[in-house]
Amino acid sequence: MRNLKLGAKISLGFGLLLAIAIALGGMAVYNMKNVEGMSITLDEAYVAEAGIVSQLERRAQRAMYNMRGYAYSVEKHFLEAGQKDLAGVRENLAQARALVEKHPELAKLKEEVARAAAKVDEYEALEKQTVARNEAIASVRQAMLAAGRKYVDDCDAFRDNEVKTLDKEINGGASSEHLTERNKKIDLVADLVDAGNVMRVENWKAQALRDIKILEAVLPRIEEISKKLADLKAVTKLERNLDQLASIKEAADQYKAGIISMLENWKALDQIAVKREAAGDQVLELARAASLDGMAGMRNISKETVGSLSVASLFMIIGLLAALAIGSGLAFFIVRSITKPIHTVIQGLSEGAGQVASASGQVATASQSLAEGAAEQAAALEET
Repeated sequence: MRNLKLGAKISLGFGLLLAIAIALGGMAVYNMKNVEGMSITLDEAYVAEAGIVSQLERRAQRAMYNMRGYAYSVEKHFLEAGQKDLAGVRENLAQARALVEKHPELAKLKEEVARAAAKVDEYEALEKQTVARNEAIASVRQAMLAAGRKYVDDCDAFRDNEVKTLDKEINGGASSEHLTERNKKIDLVADLVDAGNVMRVENWKAQALRDIKILEAVLPRIEEISKKLADLKAVTKLERNLDQLASIKEAADQYKAGIISMLENWKALDQIAVKREAAGDQVLELARAASLDGMAGMRNISKETVGSLSVASLFMIIGLLAALAIGSGLAFFIVRSITKPIHTVIQGLSEGAGQVASASGQVATASQSLAEGAAEQAAALEET
């Protein structure tokens, strides 16, 4: 270092400071790149996951709400809205799969998507079963309407015929035995009409109140109708009247079969509803689990980002302090290496100047002595 020229020493000092600055800058760039990578992952992976899962959960909730509305009201607009929302859920599942392929670190999402897709398939199958059962109930309801109408019409026709016959028998002077039997038949058919009305009213009441127990209580009333028909048949002799009773019984049997089918479909719908709700709840639970996992991932990346920036700040501070210490040391060393030789030269020059001044004084003294001697010699010459 002592043998280096002044320019070389200054260049070396600036070079060392530049190297320190480059090292600190490189460290800062490295840490910023890490933070940039984590920020990109946060945005493109975890934030995207949260958005997809959140929308999936909302659509699943709406699908369940609309399907519940359809199950209770059989309104087509509820069904269409539910199917639309379910299609949206499938769209979100496809988006989640694409996101997982792009970001393998979302392993938990991959598991939840696979399980949710299976539950969505199950929910859709149960939705189709719900539609099929409701359509079956609608068909049964129409058949029951027709059977009930036929039952009442046949009863009315039988009663009208018996009333006309009674009038004829009264006018014809029939025996009291015949008139009593005719009145009994009219009373029995009136009981059949009343029983049929009660049967139909209770049926619609059960459907309006969605009370399956009321509908189950209708079946014993139909058995009572069968007994009354048997009693009426026992006192009926004409083939035409017997055919009417057979038609009434057929209508009652059809109505009974409709109620049994209604009960079967109704109970099946209740079971399907339980399974459908369970499948929907599981989809929501899986969506919530994926959402919580995404939030945990975002928190972890945020912590890593903060940690990385803290470490970078710490290293920058340490680096700056080190640069300050090294720079100060180098400055001191360089200044010292520059000024020391100068001081040595100045000291040498000062010593030389002192010696010159001393010699000058000696010369002046000698000159004065010579001058005094010359003066003395001149005076001596004047005296001689």
